[in-house]
Amino acid sequence: MRRILLLAVTLIGVSSMATAQQGNLGIFVDPSGSSCRMTDSGEFNVYVVHVGAEGGAMGSSFRVAPSPGVTAVWIFESSAYAKTGVSQTGVILSYNACETGTFVVLHMIYTGDGSTPACEQLQIVPNPLDAEPTMVRVDDCAAQPQLIESGYSGYFGGDDQACSCAVPVVQRSWGAIKALYL
Repeated sequence: MRRILLLAVTLIGVSSMATAQQGNLGIFVDPSGSSCRMTDSGEFNVYVVHVGAEGGAMGSSFRVAPSPGVTAVWIFESSAYAKTGVSQTGVILSYNACETGTFVVLHMIYTGDGSTPACEQLQIVPNPLDAEPTMVRVDDCAAQPQLIESGYSGYFGGDDQACSCAVPVVQRSWGAIKALYL
């Protein structure tokens, strides 16, 4: 019984390591993938960076979707890789070889007037043109599609360290909250 349990735990660990090796996609304002805090003042660069592809990746398929309050406008995009489509409606990228580590897959230029509210975001979401449009696709070096939930988002005015945006909370006493409903 112990052997079966040990074998099951080992297989689960190996399969989770295999799926984690192709990395993830994220939206950043720098090519190194270290800053995800955007400001929409004038023209600004946005990079889709393949992060942590330690086991290697050969391609990806996704769409970049702005949250409803984003007022910045997409102008242009380019990639060093073979590209089909555009990020705004769905893009498929074929990397030149088995790429490892962290690297830029798409460079986009947006322009804005500074009116995008804090905590709005650009998100990596599934490509609606994919055969399986419910997940973001990353192809590993064996040319096997690996499906990931979604990529990392870039935030307008968010927390650069956590690549997230905390919603401010107003401290209230229990009595003050009850008074709202009386």
